[in-house]
Amino acid sequence: MDAIMPLALPLLTTRPELGQADLPTLVAFYEACEQADPRDHAPTLDQLQHRLDHPPPGGRHRRQYWETADGQLVGVVNLWMTDPRTDIPPEPSLPASFAPPTSQEKSALGPYPPVVNGHLGIMVHPSYRHQGLESTLLDWAENFVQTYGQTTQRDGPIPVYLRATVAQDRTVEQESYGAHGFQMVRCFQTLQRSLLLPVDAPSWPAGFGMQRADTVQVEDWVALFNDAFVDHWRFVPLTVAQHQHRRQSPTYQPDLDWVAVAADGTLVGFCTAHIPYEDNARHHRQEGEITLLGTRRGYRRQGLARAMLLYGLQQLQAAGLDTVMIGVDRDNPNQAKALYESLGFGLKESWLNYFKVFT
Repeated sequence: MDAIMPLALPLLTTRPELGQADLPTLVAFYEACEQADPRDHAPTLDQLQHRLDHPPPGGRHRRQYWETADGQLVGVVNLWMTDPRTDIPPEPSLPASFAPPTSQEKSALGPYPPVVNGHLGIMVHPSYRHQGLESTLLDWAENFVQTYGQTTQRDGPIPVYLRATVAQDRTVEQESYGAHGFQMVRCFQTLQRSLLLPVDAPSWPAGFGMQRADTVQVEDWVALFNDAFVDHWRFVPLTVAQHQHRRQSPTYQPDLDWVAVAADGTLVGFCTAHIPYEDNARHHRQEGEITLLGTRRGYRRQGLARAMLLYGLQQLQAAGLDTVMIGVDRDNPNQAKALYESLGFGLKESWLNYFKVFT
């Protein structure tokens, strides 16, 4: 029997997204991809419009289209890249009570070197997959980020760190990244837990408690976040402008955003949850997510993360939800996955992180 050869791609043209006028076409494209590969990730027109109307500060977002001669959208590249000229994080700050940092911690804490951090996503229409278009999209993306990196140089070459996330079962897409020199370096997982099961009451270490995050200064929360995540893989420091943008977003839910506070007023941890009301209504479900959970260095191994997570689960349970998700780095150095599993979370899906450096 003769081997089955892939169909030859038609002549395609590429162009950048033009804005609001392109959104209905993009929604239809995402829906076609969702039907072929159901993951409940297809955005609605309102969600895309919201992202267009409320872009995050700094950096640069680029969405590139590939179309057939009759205007059918068959391929999309999404790129988000920081700009070291403007995305300048605050200098690291630690509470005065902290022990002096080790040499390794000093290196991690800053000052932060100028780099470009990029996130890449490619998507191909189901009818045009596995015919070479994936490689075309990656070629374009690599050329674009290298040119972008050159435009952001100040006092010499700046490395560009490009990351892409691929579902663990998408082997062809993984092969495409591998063929372009990307290396699979990390696995992130989405865990889930039923909220129909009992949730234990949090047990707080003496002198610690929770309060809403919107009661503290933005600058203090950003310092807390950066101190908590500085030892995580590929840590990218948060800026004040980025956190202000999150708080000002129409989708921000301040009643689901909390900080843990010590008796002396020091911010020691945070827990943020989110209820996607629109998606829940669209898919006839009652799900929520713990989107952020972190403990400041120097306050770990005291039970704070467990207490904060239980507090968040209680609030979501009280809101009438029946399922909660949380994301985790499978190789988190602080045993986060073991904590989540001890509280009843189990694996839902895995995502592979591919990484490439351009210098």
